[in-house]
Amino acid sequence: MLPLSWTQDQLFFFNQLTNTTGDIWLAGLPGTGKTTAFIEARKRLEGAGDRVALLAPTGIAAQQIDGCTLARFLNIKTSTNSIAIGRLLEEDDNLIYKIRQQLQGIDVIMIDEISMVGLDLFMATDRLFKVAVGSEENPHHLPFGGKRLLVSGDFFQLPPVKDYHCFYHPAFPEPIELRQVMRQTNITDMAILTDLRKGYITPQVSFWINQSVNRLLPALVTPLHLYPHNQAVDIANQNGLKALAGRVVTFNASFEGFAKFPKSDVIIPEILELKVGAPVMLCVNGDNYQNGSQGKILQIDQYNKAVHVELASGETIIVGETEWNIRGGTGKIIGKVTGLPLKLAWAITVHKSQGQTLDYVRSDLTRSWAPGLAYVALTRTRSLNNIKLDGVPTNLAPDPKVVEFYKRKGL
Repeated sequence: MLPLSWTQDQLFFFNQLTNTTGDIWLAGLPGTGKTTAFIEARKRLEGAGDRVALLAPTGIAAQQIDGCTLARFLNIKTSTNSIAIGRLLEEDDNLIYKIRQQLQGIDVIMIDEISMVGLDLFMATDRLFKVAVGSEENPHHLPFGGKRLLVSGDFFQLPPVKDYHCFYHPAFPEPIELRQVMRQTNITDMAILTDLRKGYITPQVSFWINQSVNRLLPALVTPLHLYPHNQAVDIANQNGLKALAGRVVTFNASFEGFAKFPKSDVIIPEILELKVGAPVMLCVNGDNYQNGSQGKILQIDQYNKAVHVELASGETIIVGETEWNIRGGTGKIIGKVTGLPLKLAWAITVHKSQGQTLDYVRSDLTRSWAPGLAYVALTRTRSLNNIKLDGVPTNLAPDPKVVEFYKRKGL
């Protein structure tokens, strides 16, 4: 029997997944369960006998879905573009052999958070797959070497870095849209977010912005500050920890098999410094919390590597070490990370918040951010009453190219 939690749109996606053979782009607003449905899709495809490569553009995004980065799957650097592929093929005789080995037996390529994959990397992937399935002299004639392609993501959210959107590729799949938002349930909140998505500053949006600027969050709550850059996040967390009375307790994550891959690819910090009273964010799902839940440290048990955390809900939980697998292109485990599934929560980057549901957020949108950053920041909480803005935003306009693309697709 199918889980009652699946929406009608998700069920339609699963039906198309198993009863058709075409490529699919799983589209939808933030909080509609795209990644959850994508992970379930992998299970269903593998249950039907397909071999699947589950990929993502960044190490953290890949770790959250128990997948592999696209660049690692291709044995190239993330910055490699379609022009550089020709040079790579000349310089590295083994590149196509490696990719051919990765693709051997793979039926379906799945890429989550597709909005962060640039056109150059998408074109490079297409060319490398065609050559790997065929040859340099006689590439396979079908896009992506004839492999079925499933992608998931929202182009109104984080864009690729210094590149065009990959939806310009002629073989980009047609959409199936998830329309039921589960993160927010308040009708007024959803109407405001719909207007913000389109860049409409309606009277209702203006009223909410002014409320958010003047809002006082609960006194016992430390809101998570969202910043566009890592440097500002590091400074905020370091200063917050220094200002807190008490002894610093340090926990070190352990790594296996990381000779070839950066430790920055993992979801938790290599060195975690904590104090009693420090705000933290959970990096895993549990019975009464989820990835992104916020809380405050009540007690630290360094000997047993455990921390007592009071959640924003008022419930106290004990958080112990968790183990994550790092996977290669074929799904084989190539590394492991073990550590406390916590981050200091005075601040994180907007990029690392994408896909998460947060309890309380504070952000400064007065500077001109790239399209998508502000929208991601404003769609993280279940209620817009849990957002505090430091000043009136100056630019909430979406990327006009994204707006036009969605219109063409009827979304």
